[in-house]
Amino acid sequence: MTASVRCLEDARREKRIIKKSVIMKVKLPSGKTEKIEITSIKVEKLLHLLSINPSSVIVVMDGQIISEDSALCNEDELQIIRVVYGG
Repeated sequence: MTASVRCLEDARREKRIIKKSVIMKVKLPSGKTEKIEITSIKVEKLLHLLSINPSSVIVVMDGQIISEDSALCNEDELQIIRVVYGG
């Protein structure tokens, strides 16, 4: 199940609950882990908030690369990996 589908299903189940923030763990390219309080956010917006250029990284959740338009919710754990260019 993709993150977007999972978030949509969670949202449908929790319609009666007022938006509440949760903590998301994000492992940065530096190796440091940040805990970020969110209600709901897309990968692209998260990267912007962290001042990370989306074209310089890939974002991994549950061992799979996810796109910038993927919705993040609940207590997702992400890893942001810096892409190295060279020849």
